[in-house]
Amino acid sequence: FVHVAEERAAEQPLHFVFLSAPGAPRAASYSRNLVVLERAAEACVIETYGPGGGGDADYLANAATEIVLGEGAQLNHYRDVREGASGNHLASLRVHQEAESAYAGFLFSLAGSIVRNELGVCLAGPGAECDIHGLYVGAGTQLVDNALFIDHAAPQCRSRIGFKGVLDDG
Repeated sequence: FVHVAEERAAEQPLHFVFLSAPGAPRAASYSRNLVVLERAAEACVIETYGPGGGGDADYLANAATEIVLGEGAQLNHYRDVREGASGNHLASLRVHQEAESAYAGFLFSLAGSIVRNELGVCLAGPGAECDIHGLYVGAGTQLVDNALFIDHAAPQCRSRIGFKGVLDDG
């Protein structure tokens, strides 16, 4: 849980690192994050996901992050997915934005057997803005799936989305 009070700014980026230990077959980890920025607060959050070592068995990393931005709040959010060759990553990100808030999200999916990122943004207040950009790299039979849902629930909101990919083989 991260909470930034009204009209405050986090002095340093906050970096969450999640390492899944594939020591046993079909091991799984379930991370949950809640980030709340009150009115006119600012922060930068980085999430990194990867293998923790301990073998080459299949494993599942199931991650959920919820972000709530108050009026005029600003968040830069980076998500870096580098699971192991047998790692499966299923992630859900939900962002709720009040008036004049700004969300900038950057998603990097660079490794994993199956990677699914589901992002949902609700622009709930007038003048809210979101910019979501992503880069994915896939090779062999790797599956990378990015699903985005943007709800312009209030007037005069703006959203921009840009994803690029590099694919090799099947």
